[in-house]
Amino acid sequence: MNKTDFEWITRNRKKVFTFTFGWMVLFGGLFFPIGLTQYIPLSIAMLVVYFYIGYILFGLFEKRPIVMILFAFIFNSIGLINRILLEWGEYNMIRDLTIFNVTIYLMSIPLYITVVYLVLKRLNGRNKNKMFSKTNI
Repeated sequence: MNKTDFEWITRNRKKVFTFTFGWMVLFGGLFFPIGLTQYIPLSIAMLVVYFYIGYILFGLFEKRPIVMILFAFIFNSIGLINRILLEWGEYNMIRDLTIFNVTIYLMSIPLYITVVYLVLKRLNGRNKNKMFSKTNI
């Protein structure tokens, strides 16, 4: 994460939190059920969107990964509930609304965001080590 990105996120914490909440709720319902093999462009869009959400959550919760995972799970669940309420009674929703699909969906998105978080944390740590080693020489 760039220093300027991190500073911007920390300065505008409430706006970024509200923006991320909106995206998580919107995309939490839009991408249900996960069909990575059914429609490839939508799958790629889903991975990119959740990567950016993970990037933003890394800036918001850099020192609190458990809070970040709970944030991702709760707001993804809210998005799924909104989708269910909007499409209640339609055949596609009834067909896709199984315990297996809901469980996979609610666990895979926070897991993906956690992987993005861990990769960014590792890359951020390497960049700091490089910066400090150059100043010590």
